[in-house]
Amino acid sequence: MKSKIDNTKMKKLIVLLAFVLFCMTAVNAQAACVKCPDIDGDGIVNLNDLQLLAWSYNKSVGDANYTEAADLTGNGFVDDADLACLAADFMKDSSEIPLCNGGPEFEVPEFATATVAAVVLLVSPAFAYLLVRKHR
Repeated sequence: MKSKIDNTKMKKLIVLLAFVLFCMTAVNAQAACVKCPDIDGDGIVNLNDLQLLAWSYNKSVGDANYTEAADLTGNGFVDDADLACLAADFMKDSSEIPLCNGGPEFEVPEFATATVAAVVLLVSPAFAYLLVRKHR
């Protein structure tokens, strides 16, 4: 009898695929990042932070599900620019990110988000295959 993928792993896979789609739309976003992209404060910018950003995506101050920590540009709206900020430091330890340690604000150049999008597009199918294969 084949085992099924548990809900947690399936949710992570869905979030990863959502990240791919978000990156594809954020390729041309240029952002002035003003907050640490480690939204959940666990010390690393990862899928958990992406999930928190996704829940607040396209929301503004006062909307249900708006999370102030996910508004990385500080403009009161969670959009592609916030995703670009998160993508620029995706899978980095927060100790390596200047904004998480009192460093200055910075601009995310367009090529950085394009690079992250390309890497995620290349890696996500392999990740999905390994995840499914491991649980057969």
